[in-house]
Amino acid sequence: MESQSKPERPKQGINGTVYITLLVIAIIILVLVFKPKPIKHEEINLKFDAVPSNYEKIVSFVMYFDQPVKPNEILQLNKAITAFNQEGIPITIFFTPESNTNKTINEIFDKEDRLGFNIKSIKSDNVEIGTSSFIAADLAELTYQQQELLIKKSKNSFKNQNITIKGLYIPQFSASFDTLLAIENSKMEYAIAGYGIEPMHPDTPLGIKMNLLLLPLSSEQNWSEKKGLYIIELNKDAVLSNPEALRQFLDSAHSNLSLFLNLSSVSAEIRKKEAISARITTDYKKAVSEIVFDGLKNNTKVDIITKLETIAVNSTNKSINYENIDDTLSLSLDEEDSTIFVYWKK
Repeated sequence: MESQSKPERPKQGINGTVYITLLVIAIIILVLVFKPKPIKHEEINLKFDAVPSNYEKIVSFVMYFDQPVKPNEILQLNKAITAFNQEGIPITIFFTPESNTNKTINEIFDKEDRLGFNIKSIKSDNVEIGTSSFIAADLAELTYQQQELLIKKSKNSFKNQNITIKGLYIPQFSASFDTLLAIENSKMEYAIAGYGIEPMHPDTPLGIKMNLLLLPLSSEQNWSEKKGLYIIELNKDAVLSNPEALRQFLDSAHSNLSLFLNLSSVSAEIRKKEAISARITTDYKKAVSEIVFDGLKNNTKVDIITKLETIAVNSTNKSINYENIDDTLSLSLDEEDSTIFVYWKK
């Protein structure tokens, strides 16, 4: 009987094994190469500019009288106000009600709350009137009660001429925490507090912010060539002595890119921006940030500060133009841009 040979098992060549191995490696490489890489986690911060996006700067002119204004000064001041009215440029003027004499503080408190001079003639739509302390005293050297009495007395002095006071010029820029608290409790909206500070709300002992807004005077000599917020104090003696030079100065200051405001309006613009809030959600894999705004107003300039590089910005219904300078992405947004999407370079 013939023996039957067993069928040979097919030999598995190494070529098949190598092929499968190479195929797996190739797939892994393709996945690694074409898998979307997330962008680097970078901090993204927002800043809202008080200057509307259709302007380059806000300019506010102020003058300060540290002594009661004299009758001849009122006449000269009227000529200066005429120049402001002709140019359509507002100004805020701060008056001190009472002379800083050798009277005791109690004698000063006993004086009637009324101005000893008449400034009704300078009232116009372009003139805002503010005050200082009742006398040009170094407020920081006084007690809280004395400071509050001097500030309230000063504010009330204008009532007999139907003038509402919203702002105060701090004499000599001498202020302690008690000074700021006295101004706040006197229901002042803003105060001129010196040079070189950012607009700010002082803290209270409870850790919350005061409603009072501290505004800075500008020390920039070439402010007309720059962008930003500039509160310019005019030399009162120069203004009163040469109204024609003032008119020429105001004419040269005119620009379609400059927004001229009194200080109450400056305060209002700053508070509008303070009322805006935003929520940022970033998908680092898709390299896109969604930013949802609350309280956005038309012509709002928004700066997005980050090291990420931008490739596009869209709102829900349009493409948004932007400008990239260093680590700042600048946008101009309107009320309908309440949600925007920023696409980052991977």
